[in-house]
Amino acid sequence: MENIIESLEQLCSKVSSINRLRLIGGEPFLFKDLPQLLDYIESQKKILTYDILSNGSIDIKEPILQRMKKSKKIRKVSISDYSHVPNIRLKQESIFKNLKKYRIPFSFLKGGTWHRLERIHKRGRSKEQIIANYLSCRASSAGGGAK
Repeated sequence: MENIIESLEQLCSKVSSINRLRLIGGEPFLFKDLPQLLDYIESQKKILTYDILSNGSIDIKEPILQRMKKSKKIRKVSISDYSHVPNIRLKQESIFKNLKKYRIPFSFLKGGTWHRLERIHKRGRSKEQIIANYLSCRASSAGGGAK
């Protein structure tokens, strides 16, 4: 958890805002520190919204549902359609029921295709400025980042 917070703090120190932070997995709802991470995201002024991408293989625990319901930053929970994978026991009905009960926005991603969701904006920077900006955002080699 400390590495995630350190990385987010470093990123936030280099940008004016983060319009959307996407939490992906493995399976994000298995992350034992997810409640603390959601609390951290809520406390950060520069992180404007977040969403969570799940494979729908496990039910969402009550404390997470409660945090997401109170959240002013959650955009939605997206559930990928892995029904074609025989080894994954999907809990979709229960997940959808709980998301509806707590009035948490969600979507079901059918079809298994990938979509380009965001664009990269150069913002008028030169090649050298883009490289310098990238290098300033890298995680340290101790944290497993680029060297």
